[in-house]
Order: sequence, then structure tokens, then C-alpha cells
Amino acid sequence: MKTDYIVDIDTERIDILLARLSGVTRTLITEHIDLGFVYSEGKVVKKSAKMEIGKVVTVDLQEEKMPNLEPKDIPFEILADNDNYAIICKPPYLTVHPAPGNFDHTLVNALLYKFNIEHDNEDCRPGIVHRLDKDTSGIMIITKNYDAKLKFSEMFAKREVKKIYQAVLHGKLKEDNITVDKAIARDKANRKRMAINEKGKNSVSIFKIKERYRESTLVEVQILTGRTHQIRVHAKFLRHPLVGDTLYGGRELHGMDRQALHACSLEFVDPYTNKEVYVNSKLPDDMVKLMEKLSNT
Repeated sequence: MKTDYIVDIDTERIDILLARLSGVTRTLITEHIDLGFVYSEGKVVKKSAKMEIGKVVTVDLQEEKMPNLEPKDIPFEILADNDNYAIICKPPYLTVHPAPGNFDHTLVNALLYKFNIEHDNEDCRPGIVHRLDKDTSGIMIITKNYDAKLKFSEMFAKREVKKIYQAVLHGKLKEDNITVDKAIARDKANRKRMAINEKGKNSVSIFKIKERYRESTLVEVQILTGRTHQIRVHAKFLRHPLVGDTLYGGRELHGMDRQALHACSLEFVDPYTNKEVYVNSKLPDDMVKLMEKLSNT
């Protein structure tokens, strides 16, 4: 549905202005701008644009549709499995849940093919209680029913799940152990990124050196909070971005074209048996090959 809006303030960013005039959330307006559904005088506008009073801006509002969650045979590794939950290893390059532009090739589609997960038509994230970035590989807990989803959601909220990652950073870190306690918020200059911001959400990461190479460092990272892009942002703050993480200042190295980041272990108390659970996962092939090449240079 196309709707025209007349600019009434010439100092207001177009995304803020349209959210105010239309009553639609700024997030949805931003998505439409990024997809090219907002334009003026026949030209697509940028979300940072400020337009003159009286200009007409057209928003081609796309109807939001719930994705058809079709089970799909997409391979992933199962590390543990029981009646209430499973622990799996997500491969790199696989998006966790459906979103505009990708409704049928996600981890959710793969989970529905492999497991019997309790969900309804309004739930587009069945089984998901935490997530990994598309290009991050590693361990995830998958819940199979509403009770398990509630229990594990509360455990993550209370920080009762210990999460450990391994990452390869550019450059050599001098200290053996580094704690980064810096709040994170959405980057105002680039909505696809997060950034250090004292007004953001509290974020704590502990970096521990595992091995130093000539021009890079293998680290183990424990996150005490679970913010979007947390390790990637904190690594950038240290001026040692992740290898392959071009969004945060890293670069491809020895064929590693994604962020060299893997969720390697989870530790928690099973809410059904009260027994301690520890699960780990080997590094994916691309990170193994990367470290082999780093060791030989």
C-alpha cells in the first residue's frame, strides 16, 4: 500500500519523520528504507536524509505476513537430545530464524524437519531461546515444548547458562586476560551495527589468550551478558577485530570470509534433573584450516 507524506520539519531525519507521521514503528520504516520502498521524486531515499518542508515522500508499505514454517532437510550436528530440549551445533552461514528475505532456509526450518517442536502459527521462532549471528557457528539449546522454552528463557535472563566462545583476532594481544565491561547500543551511524555507548545495555566479555600467532591471536571468550554482536563489538573496542569480520573492521585472512567466531561450549543445570550439563563442540573446518595456516606463517 503506497501512502504519500508531506515533510513538515526540515531538520528531522526521514526515518524519524516517517515513523512519527505514519504511526508505524521506526524499525519497520528503516527496513522499508533499506529495501528501497521509500522514495521521493522517483528516487530512493536514505534513512539519514533530511528533506525540505513541503517535499512529498512515498512509503510503499509492504504487508507483513507470517512465514510458512516449512520443515526443510538442512544438515546440522546434534550434540544432546531428550524429550524437553536438544543441544545442537549450528553451522556457519545459516540464519537462525525466518526474517524478510529468508523465510525458508533457516535453522528453524531445519529444526522442524528433525524434531517434534510444540508451537502455534503465531510463533515464527519455535524452539529458539537464544541465537547466534548468521556467520557465527556453534552450540545452541533448542527447546521442544512451551514449558522448556519458559524455563530456559528464564535461565538465560538470569545468566545461569555459561557460554564460552573461541575467536581469532587480528594482531597480538599483550595481556593474557582482558575483561571488557562496556555498554552496547545500536550504532546511530549504521543500523546494521552495534557500538560502545554508555547509555546502552551493560555488556561484559572476558578474553583469555589461548595462542598467539605472528599477526593474530586465538582467544577464548566468556560472555557474562548476551548482547547482539557483543564479542565482535568488544573485540573492535580492543582494536583487535575478529578475522573476517568486515562489519567491524576485520578483514578476510587465508580464505576466512566470515567472522572467526565459534560458540564452543555451554554449561548449565538441567531444570528437569537438577544435574550439571556441560557440552562442547569442536571447531568448524574453516577455523581449523585458518589456524593451521596461521601456525605455518
